[in-house]
Amino acid sequence: ARSPTNEALLFHEKCGALIKLSNGHKTAERRRPLDEFNNGVVLTNRPLRDGEMFEIRIDKLVDKWSGSIEIGVTAHNPNSLEYPATMTNLRSGTIMMSGCGILTNGKGTRREYCEFSLDELQEGDHIGLTRKAN
Repeated sequence: ARSPTNEALLFHEKCGALIKLSNGHKTAERRRPLDEFNNGVVLTNRPLRDGEMFEIRIDKLVDKWSGSIEIGVTAHNPNSLEYPATMTNLRSGTIMMSGCGILTNGKGTRREYCEFSLDELQEGDHIGLTRKAN
């Protein structure tokens, strides 16, 4: 069943194998972050509305891995999605930012999207995206 659009925006209960949700699905934490960097996919409990921002705060980081958080949008329904190890493995319906580049359906489409890289985020930083009507 689809979630009503007036429902609070939270993390969907179905998530990557190494994600622990808490705080009423407002907090997502990677289990064993020093052992594994995959299987940390989280999606929202409902689609974004036009003009709505989805924003997260980075509470804790580990510096063992070369990459960092990736953020994006997908047309896939979390209930029916077979969760990939990483969203870069999806070959349809997905646009995301990784580092300072944009990937569309798992392939790099813009290498230098902005001057800032997601890999530069620090604990306490916020990152978000907004769905535009057009």
